[in-house]
Amino acid sequence: MNFVLQVTFDDGEVYSWHKVQTTINNLIVGKIYIQHTGTYTVRNHDTGLTAVLELVKPKMMTFSLKSRKESQHLIHGHLEKDGKKLDKPAFHGKWDEALYADLADGSQRLLWQVNPVPAGENRWGLTVFAMQANEMTEGLREKLPPTDSRLRTDLHHLEHGNYDKANAAKKLLEERNASYMAEVRKSRADKAPIAPHFFELAAHEAPLGKALRWRYRKGTYWEDRRRGDWSECRDLFGLNE
Repeated sequence: MNFVLQVTFDDGEVYSWHKVQTTINNLIVGKIYIQHTGTYTVRNHDTGLTAVLELVKPKMMTFSLKSRKESQHLIHGHLEKDGKKLDKPAFHGKWDEALYADLADGSQRLLWQVNPVPAGENRWGLTVFAMQANEMTEGLREKLPPTDSRLRTDLHHLEHGNYDKANAAKKLLEERNASYMAEVRKSRADKAPIAPHFFELAAHEAPLGKALRWRYRKGTYWEDRRRGDWSECRDLFGLNE
C-alpha cells in the first residue's frame, strides 16, 4: 500500500513522506531478516525542498561475504528544489547504522545514528524505543481502549517466547475478526465502508492535492479516555470473554 503521511508542526511547517517497501525474508527456512528497498521522499511544502533517498537493494551475487555485507542496508540521496536536483548536500549511510550529509563546504555532518541495543537478554535485537512502544506500564491498561494493539495477547506471548500460545492466540484473533467482518458485510446492504471512530476523511485539499487524507476526529479518543468510556469501540481482541 503506497500511502502518504503528513505532519504539521506548531510553526506551520508541513512535511509529507511515504513508506518504502519492506520485505521479510526466510519465513519458512533460514534466518529471518528484514529488508527495506525503494525510493523514499520527504517533502517540505513551505520551502519546496524535497529529500530523495534511495534504499539500495543489496547485491546478492557477489564472490565474498565481506562485499555482500558492505552492500546491505545502503542509503544514498540528494535534495531537490522545485523538482531540480541540488549538487549538495549529498546523503549516504545505512538505514540500520547512521545517515550522513556531505555539505557544499566539504564538511560532513552526522544527521542520525541508531541507538545501541541494550545489554542483556533481548530476543529480537530491539532498541529501547521499540521495546517501550509495546510496554504496559503500571496503571496504563485501565486508560486504553479495547482496540489498542498493546493489549494483544498474541504479541505478549511472542515477546516471552511462548510461540505455541502466540500462534494459537493469533489464529483465534484472525477467526474472530473474519467472522465479525462477514456479519458486517451481510448486514450492510448499502455496502458503505465502515467509518472509524477516532479519525475522519478530510477534504481533498492542499498540500496533498487529491490524495485521501485522514485526520483526528475531535472529541473522541482523548475525551473518551478522560471519561473512561470506550463504548464506541468493539472488543477487538476478546478481552471481555
